[in-house]
Amino acid sequence: QRVLRTAFALALIEVADFLRSVCIAPSVIIGAWEPPSSAVVFGLAMLLPLSGYFGAKNGDHKLVCCFCGCNVLFACCSAVLLAGIFIAWRGVHHIVSDCRPGYFHFADCPSSAEWAHLCPNLGSAMACYVRLQDRLESEDLTFVVSSIICILRILAHGLGFCVGRPFYTVLKDAFWSDMSLLAAIELQAGREQRAAPMV
Repeated sequence: QRVLRTAFALALIEVADFLRSVCIAPSVIIGAWEPPSSAVVFGLAMLLPLSGYFGAKNGDHKLVCCFCGCNVLFACCSAVLLAGIFIAWRGVHHIVSDCRPGYFHFADCPSSAEWAHLCPNLGSAMACYVRLQDRLESEDLTFVVSSIICILRILAHGLGFCVGRPFYTVLKDAFWSDMSLLAAIELQAGREQRAAPMV
């Protein structure tokens, strides 16, 4: 039951992240990191909760093993993504506060080429800066929502591993116990067949 509940929680988090990607305007900075199709990513992300659900429902130790291992991997990836989101958020505020084009700025401010890469459709560094300044509140909302979803993912994936591993051990032991019993039955049947008198 705990594995089923965790799989359901992971599915809800993926639905929330999909809605975020559809409803909230993409970040100027994070938008470059986002995959081209949110629907494809959503479909792939749902494979993990589905493996946990069907593994627990059908007693399939292979699916539960996949659920546990992928939860560890995804928890690590979510932690790295959370760090990247925080660095990007700090970077946006640094650019708006200290990197106005045409004024003295720090060495780590964007160059002309970097401004052009950041806003390829606007044509000038000042236009890109003004757009970023105007969208600062929207950027903050994007970073906050993305960070909350990342934290929930880390917790849910960690919980998925913690509740899935003992269940996997039980299923694996039961599987090998059944295999040993089946092998013993087949061996005994073979002995009885050899011992039976020829007619």
